[in-house]
Amino acid sequence: MTNEQIIGIIITGAIFLLIAVLGVVMLTGRGAFLIAGFNTMSKEKQGKYKKEALCKFVGLILLLVTFFSAGITVGAIFEVTAVCIVSAVLLASVIVFALIFANTKAFKKEPETYPQNNGETDSYEK
Repeated sequence: MTNEQIIGIIITGAIFLLIAVLGVVMLTGRGAFLIAGFNTMSKEKQGKYKKEALCKFVGLILLLVTFFSAGITVGAIFEVTAVCIVSAVLLASVIVFALIFANTKAFKKEPETYPQNNGETDSYEK
């Protein structure tokens, strides 16, 4: 193994470790500020979502993406094509599932659990 390959493995491993740590943070239900789109919503719109459940889902997806990406990397390093192909298919499947599932109503709160708006007109319609 050449020095360039070893450096590449170290850098890739550090990136995978960082993503895995972020996944664990998300699994604890914290870190909603790291979710793209969610952190830019107004507090009123954020109140419509189950923040902890969304964080846990994103954390699980991050860990799966890390695991399957590492599988692709390991398969490429040791030149095992089957591991690369299986990991790539599973990675694509996880990404497609996450995109579809996250855009359903799975993480929306029921209207009666929305924060109260102090008698103003009800803006939380179904």
